Amino acid sequence: MTVSASTQIPKTSDAAIFQRQCKVLFECVLKDPTVKEFGSSGQAQKGIDLLGRRREVSLQHWVGVQCKLTIKAAKLAKGSIRKEATEALKVSPTLKEFILVTTADDHVWMDTEAAQFTDDQAKAGRDFTVQVWGWQTLQTHILQYERAIDAFSPDAFPLLKALDTKQDKIEEILQTNTTNIRDDLGRLAPS
Repeated sequence: MTVSASTQIPKTSDAAIFQRQCKVLFECVLKDPTVKEFGSSGQAQKGIDLLGRRREVSLQHWVGVQCKLTIKAAKLAKGSIRKEATEALKVSPTLKEFILVTTADDHVWMDTEAAQFTDDQAKAGRDFTVQVWGWQTLQTHILQYERAIDAFSPDAFPLLKALDTKQDKIEEILQTNTTNIRDDLGRLAPS
C-alpha cells in the first residue's frame, strides 16, 4: 500500500494509549514482536516505557523507548532529553539505543541535545545512541507500517485501503484502454 507522506495521523491525549500505539510501531521498526511495556505506572522504569531488541542481520541489540505525550506544552522541556537518557543508562539489560518519541513537534534543539549526549557517551567509551522522534518524524515512521497506521488511526486504514484499491482499479482501466487504443491505431495505420 502506498501512503502519502502528507497524511496526518491524529494525536491522542491519553498517555497509556500513546504508549500502546508506540509499542505496535516499535514491534514493526525493530522487527521484534516481543517488544514489551517496561514495568508499569508507579514503578521505577529508569527512563524507558518500552524495551525491545533490534533484530536486523547486522544489528542485534537492546533498545529502550520513552514515550512523551505533550498535551498542553507544544514542546519538551529543555534538559529533559539528557535527563531521560541518563536514566536509560541504568537499565539492565544494557541498552545500545534510546529513542524518545513525543507528540511535540520536531525541533533542532532536540536533535542537537540527542546528538551531543550520544557524542558524550562515545567519549566516555559507551556505545549508546540517543534519538528523538518529534511528531513529524514519528508520523513518517508510522506511515511505513500498516499495523502502526491501524494502531494510531484505526479509522484511516480501511479508507486508505479502499483508496489504494480504487487507485489500482483506475490504473488497470487506463492500462487496458491504452492497449486497446494502440491496437486500434495499429489496425488503422496504412500497411
